[in-house]
Amino acid sequence: MKFHQCRGALSGLMAALLAEQQFLATREFLTAKDGGLYNTYTNGGRPTDATADLGSRWELEQIALRLWPSASSIQGLNTAMFDLTEGNNINPGQVKSVRVSLSDPTFNLHGNFRHYKGKFEALLSAHYSAAVILHDKTLTLAQFEPARYEDANLRQFAAEQVQVKADPALSGVQSTVEIETIDGKTISAKCEHPRGSFENPLSREQIESKFETYASARLSTSATAEVIAAVQKLENVASLRKLMNALRESQEQRQDDRAA
Repeated sequence: MKFHQCRGALSGLMAALLAEQQFLATREFLTAKDGGLYNTYTNGGRPTDATADLGSRWELEQIALRLWPSASSIQGLNTAMFDLTEGNNINPGQVKSVRVSLSDPTFNLHGNFRHYKGKFEALLSAHYSAAVILHDKTLTLAQFEPARYEDANLRQFAAEQVQVKADPALSGVQSTVEIETIDGKTISAKCEHPRGSFENPLSREQIESKFETYASARLSTSATAEVIAAVQKLENVASLRKLMNALRESQEQRQDDRAA
C-alpha cells in the first residue's frame, strides 16, 4: 500500500474512533485560519465558490462520458466517422480511401499503427478505428475482440485504404475525415468536440443504448429496463434496495427471463 493510501486509511480510522467517543471537531474545518482546509491548501481559497449556485448548478453535468472504448485522444476521429456513416449510406466496398487528419500530439500517439498487433494496438490505432467504424457502423468491445480485429479484409483496408496524417492546424482531439468513393465523390466531417464531452454531451438515448449494449452480458432484458426506469426517476426512488437487487440479478433469474 502506498504512503498516501496508508495515510488515508489511518485518517479514516482515527475519525471513526473519535466519532465513537463523541469527540467534537471545529465547525470551521474549512475556513479556520490555523488548520482550515482552505487556508492550508489553497492560500485562503475562495470559500464562496464552494456554495455558489448551490442546488442549481451541478458539476457532475460537466464531466465527459466516453461513448466508445477506444483511446480518449481519438474520440474526435470516432465522432467524425460516425457523423459521416450515420448521415450517409456508405458501402465500404465502394470506398476508395478514408483520409484522416489529427493534431500533432494525437498523430504521434495514434497515427503509427497501420499494421496493429493485438488488442492493445487496435485500441490505439486510428487506422483500425476508422476502418471498423466504416464497416460495422458501431464501435463496442466486440470490435476489439480477435475475431474482429484479426479479420484479413479489415486489416488490409486499415493498412491500405486508411490514410492518417498530422495537421498543425488542429489541436487537442480535433479531427477531420474525408471519405472518397470509387466514383470520385468525397464527403467530409470535422469534429471540434467529441461526443460525450461537456461541449457535445450525449443524449439520454445514447447513454441508455450504451448501458443496454454492455448490460446484456450480465442482466436480462427486463432487469435492464428496470434499472433504466429507476435511474430516470432516481429522485423519486424511496429505497435503493430494489435497484441494487436488479443490478445483482442472478444467473438463474437471467435464464428464467430469457426462457419466458
